[in-house]
Amino acid sequence: PFTQARPSSSFNNQRDIPRYTRGLIVDVRGNGGGSRDALRALASYLLSPNDPPRVASAAKYRLHPSFDSQHLEARFMYPPDSQQWSKAEKEAIAAFAKSFKPEWTPTEDQFSEWHYMVLSRMDKPEIEHYGKPVVVLCDSGCFSATDIFLAALKGMPNVTLMGTASSGGSARSISSRVPIVNLRIKLASMASFQPNGKLYDGNGVIPDIQIESNPNYLIGKSDDVLKRAVEHVLKK
Repeated sequence: PFTQARPSSSFNNQRDIPRYTRGLIVDVRGNGGGSRDALRALASYLLSPNDPPRVASAAKYRLHPSFDSQHLEARFMYPPDSQQWSKAEKEAIAAFAKSFKPEWTPTEDQFSEWHYMVLSRMDKPEIEHYGKPVVVLCDSGCFSATDIFLAALKGMPNVTLMGTASSGGSARSISSRVPIVNLRIKLASMASFQPNGKLYDGNGVIPDIQIESNPNYLIGKSDDVLKRAVEHVLKK
């Protein structure tokens, strides 16, 4: 009746989300991050052909001689006037910016202008709109790109986040070596915000339905969160 998916890099074809299912359960518990490709691909299935583009994340990077204007492009993030955006995406960014209220505003003398990640349906004939219930399982093991994944999907039609809050972390980290003590450290190079204005760091993404895993889940005997997700899908 449903399909459970652990997204890797992308959802490549219709067989990834069978049309005959009653719902989809996406399990990202314990996923410490990686690429944003899976988010961009999954969003193409969840956005209907008539849905406008959706701003998924906003950020400013720290001004530094080592960072050029393309510093956030690897995160699919661009400033509002970028040629990367379509007319509809620019309109979505403008509308988002009017109501966006970050909990902390990075200073203009130390940070770049705002950059945005926007989700639009990919123009591929094999991608069909999936309008059935979708449950995304999350926990404190979710971090970095998985934080972005959760915040971007939260609030989308038919999508429910279930589990516990993510760890909260989106920093475009840069490694640096301290030669005196032979120590390598990672430092954040951007201030990254959820669509609701909350920083990822220190907050994490709060699920729509909060439910703790029972001890048996930790030893592989049972999974109450998955069971609850199946019940949620079958009720729709």
